[in-house]
Order: sequence, then structure tokens, then C-alpha cells
Amino acid sequence: MDKFTEEIKKLSDNVYKPDINTESKSINSHAIESLFEYAEKGVNTLKSNGITSIKLHKLPVDLVPLFFHFDSGGEGFVISTAKRFAFFMQSSDKKIFIYGRVKKLGIQGPGNDKMQQLFNIDFTENNGNVTYYDSTNKELKADEIVLLALNWSLN
Repeated sequence: MDKFTEEIKKLSDNVYKPDINTESKSINSHAIESLFEYAEKGVNTLKSNGITSIKLHKLPVDLVPLFFHFDSGGEGFVISTAKRFAFFMQSSDKKIFIYGRVKKLGIQGPGNDKMQQLFNIDFTENNGNVTYYDSTNKELKADEIVLLALNWSLN
């Protein structure tokens, strides 16, 4: 174990460490930030009511395109529960994709371990005000979108 730790330290010393404020800076719009704020409030409220298995994590800008085949327009985030993940990601063409995945809890063999698209949200921005639309062009509110994702994640 000591040799492993020593090798990790050497690796750490040799890794290129770019300045923090460089290209990886987020290019988020108010759309994804608004959804994140609602998700944060929802997760905190659920935790205060005893649902301790729920977590919220921001996704770095460069991580989204690795797993999803579109150009990222900024950071995304994920809501994690004991049973499911709900990923929120913004594409560069003013869309927010929300994917879900059921966690495989030590189960081997056949099963649906693929992601499924839960929602596809279009949005417009005007002077910092964001309007969200579903696929039928019906206007949605940010809290409705997050509530649907939280409901899916917990059930």
C-alpha cells in the first residue's frame, strides 16, 4: 500500500495542472442554473424531511459530452437517489435534456441498465428571464420540471 501511495504522489507531481480560470470555465445560461437552484431547494427540503439517500452533484463542462452525444452548452447536474439517477444537461442549441437511469444494486445479468430520456426541454432567454417549453410547445415552469424529475427519481 505504501508503494501505491508513493506512486500516486509521483503521478500527482507530474500531472499538468492548468490555471483554474481557463477554458473549462462554465458557459451556463440562466436556464440550467434556475433548474439547479430548484433542485437544490428540493433536495435540501427532502433531506430535512428524512430522505437522506438523495444527493445533488454538479457535472463539469467537459464531462457531459463524454457520456452524451451532443455539444454541451455548459455544466449539468445529477440528482442521485438510492434507486435512480436523473441527469440534467444543456446542449448548445438551447435545449435541456433530462435522462434517467435506474441503479443496478449488485444485480448481475439481464436488466435495463440503459439511460432513458425523461424530458426534452426547449427554452428561450430574454434579459435573464427564462421560459421553458415541452415538445408540444407548452410553457413549463422550472419548479414543475424539477418536481417531475424528483418524483421519478424517488419512485
